[in-house]
Amino acid sequence: MMSTPQTHDQQHDQQHQQSSSGRRCEFRDDVAEYLEEVWDRSASGQRFADLCERLAIPPAHTCLRINTLVNTREEAIQTLARELEGTDYKFEQHPKLDDVLILPAIGPRRVVPDKEGLFVVVDAACGAAVLRGSDVFVPGIRACSSGVHSGARVAVYADVHKACSTGQTKLPPAEERAAKKIVFVGNGIAHFDRADVFRSSDAVTSGLGVEMGDIEFQTPCLGHLDRSLVLQNLPSCVASHVLAPQPGEHVVDMCAAPGGKTAHIAALMNNTGRITAYERSTKRCAALVQWLETVGVTCCSVFKMDARKCCLQALPQSSPSPSSSSLSSSSSQAVEKKKVQAGSVDRVLLDAPCTGLGQRPKFEHATPLTDVIEAPSFQKKLFRTAVALLKPGGTLVYSTCSFNPEENEGVVAWALAEFPHDIEIAQQVPYIGEAGVQYEGLSEEARQRVQRFTPSSTCDTIGFFIAKFIKKPPNPP
Repeated sequence: MMSTPQTHDQQHDQQHQQSSSGRRCEFRDDVAEYLEEVWDRSASGQRFADLCERLAIPPAHTCLRINTLVNTREEAIQTLARELEGTDYKFEQHPKLDDVLILPAIGPRRVVPDKEGLFVVVDAACGAAVLRGSDVFVPGIRACSSGVHSGARVAVYADVHKACSTGQTKLPPAEERAAKKIVFVGNGIAHFDRADVFRSSDAVTSGLGVEMGDIEFQTPCLGHLDRSLVLQNLPSCVASHVLAPQPGEHVVDMCAAPGGKTAHIAALMNNTGRITAYERSTKRCAALVQWLETVGVTCCSVFKMDARKCCLQALPQSSPSPSSSSLSSSSSQAVEKKKVQAGSVDRVLLDAPCTGLGQRPKFEHATPLTDVIEAPSFQKKLFRTAVALLKPGGTLVYSTCSFNPEENEGVVAWALAEFPHDIEIAQQVPYIGEAGVQYEGLSEEARQRVQRFTPSSTCDTIGFFIAKFIKKPPNPP
């Protein structure tokens, strides 16, 4: 079932075919105007319109990271081969990453709504997941025909703008669907009865809703293998390899949820040394802990904290001030124990909170303009803390899942100007993406050393950005 990797030209041809689907990711008008202006200034050589088209379709391949904490590479390959036996799917070893398998999608295929006329309407997130190979699960269902029953063939539509009423039984005509952006995503077999999902009491709220079988980009559903083979976007795997954590080191993952990179770092360290992972959301923090346990990580401590505050600049006081109550002192000490001493960390991963504008497939990005404009400010605050955490000679990897130059090259240009005596930009290994785009204040050397994954480029991944820095030794007195 293993195949030889696609050549660059073959992959480019496949991308060219995908770009003809006619689907396009939409932004708010003011956001689209702002992003197009920023993108044009970057002199990337790629049209903003082409980027929007590529964002609306899935990447050309599914990436599976071998979880070496629970199985060997050979065992994982055997597991995947058994899973795909009897299908047309073939997978390949990534030529530069020995713990990554690549599974090219089959498509694009011409798919039309099923002739039986029954339909299921799902929310936008569920529709996007279908385009990447997922089945439909009950929580994503918004409406369906009155005759839908388990075993029926159904056409599935994504209701991007929530134009359909919950539980409605009639599908708007084609022209109205286009205007309201109710998008056909494929056909499948229903695994529910309408009466069970849309009744007033004791409704079914979980489980498989539609088993998809006829979609534009055919990819097998492999989520059940996530302990041994982790579904992870290729650039995310690259980021952990660029960080290059070593067994026995202390690594800080400043914004760790959902945990794919955290688990990868632990695997690269052979579960030895120490990972300190921060997440400011209570819900995401709990999910992160559960995920790390599932995939066999034992060297990580997870703390609920805003990573901007995770650096302990000075040793805590040995005793509370007279005005402090014992309760507040205890609480303060508990918070201090979550922090990491400045200048003590070998490597820091700052996979910064971002606008997520590189995620695909997306029917639309609803991010308001204020969030797009303000994102770099928050990222720079986290970066300042990351620099403080590192010991001399330590490594900092900064990454986002956005194509926006302001969050990427802009932050790098700011960092090199802000910390000229503290950090220097470093070359990356592996280097799989492309050089950065033009940005005022960013040197040509720095532009060549960052690594950009733009959906409309030959990489055909999600939009992503990686920059690597080394902490300089302190200047002699």
